[in-house]
Amino acid sequence: MRAAAPAPPADPDALLTAEDVGELLQLSPRTLKDQAAAGVLQHHRFGKHNRFTRGDVAEIVRLSAAPAKPARRRVSLGDLAQYWFPAKKAAEDRGLEQEAQIRRNLWLDPRDGETRFGDFAEEWLEAVSPRLELTTVAKYRPFLDNQLLPQWKAWSLVAIFNGYVEVERWLSKLHQDYAEALVSSYFALFSTILNGAVRARMIPANPCSGVRVTSGEFDTEGWSLVRLRRCGPRCGSTRWAWECRGSCCV
Repeated sequence: MRAAAPAPPADPDALLTAEDVGELLQLSPRTLKDQAAAGVLQHHRFGKHNRFTRGDVAEIVRLSAAPAKPARRRVSLGDLAQYWFPAKKAAEDRGLEQEAQIRRNLWLDPRDGETRFGDFAEEWLEAVSPRLELTTVAKYRPFLDNQLLPQWKAWSLVAIFNGYVEVERWLSKLHQDYAEALVSSYFALFSTILNGAVRARMIPANPCSGVRVTSGEFDTEGWSLVRLRRCGPRCGSTRWAWECRGSCCV
């Protein structure tokens, strides 16, 4: 039997079809045609036909190369302890606490809390406006521009969450300049936006919760001392707290 003649060497200048390129790259010809038509892949077009040069194929391979990821160094809790914790045990306890919150879906990314109130308020208003009456949107806009943003625009959400005294001070200042009904409207919008931040998992709770909006003397008749719970089965002490039974809080 005569040996089969060797195949002639490939012409480096020959144009390749999508099927040829698909065979070379182990890709679907349809995928190549679609991406070429969309302008994603470098190619040559002749009427309705797409053709590829060897240079086109090399460019496709180059563009599809995934960037090399830097090697990740595993940092032990002991390494972190020397910077942020007084002892390794404290770092380990903190790590276990964070892992428990993640498993219970209670963990909040601290970077989200750094979002400025002004940015979140604008995003929130844009999201809810299509469902609001035009008159409501027309009311919210000046409330934001004239009262909320001048005071809180540059504040991060987490700073507001930790700034209870500043919230009370701002509320007292509003009472000096505006009627109580207006103050209640301003504060209600402020609280609503912060409720949105809570639902967006940016802060753990609304700092406006429980803040008294109305002016005047505190009505102690609307409050009662209630026993919440015992500290433990072997502990005789009991926690007590004042519980508001009125409607003065937002």
